[in-house]
Amino acid sequence: MRKLTLMVSASVALLLSACSQPEGWTDQDRTDFVGNCTSSYISSFEATMGEMMSEVNKEKLDNMAASYCSCSFEAIKNKYDTPEEAFTRTTDELLMDAADCEPTDEDIDDLLIK
Repeated sequence: MRKLTLMVSASVALLLSACSQPEGWTDQDRTDFVGNCTSSYISSFEATMGEMMSEVNKEKLDNMAASYCSCSFEAIKNKYDTPEEAFTRTTDELLMDAADCEPTDEDIDDLLIK
């Protein structure tokens, strides 16, 4: 489940932010990437969880998604000089670049309302 969510969020967010200026990453790239990634991450998570979403703390999910996406943006930005350069990479490569950002199983378990 987590892999599907991460793949969808990373690929959609990068695709949407790839229309940036070729001279490098901008504040708008960060805003677009994190916003689009967060929305995509949450939508994918909700689709994966289905009816079980009623057991998920949505505020914690929002925070986890934003944290993951911010971390992913920084990891990708630090590795690639421009969004266009990052866009030439495969989703698997980008996921590897942001692997340290993935929430742990404990983080995901913590989303459940207890």
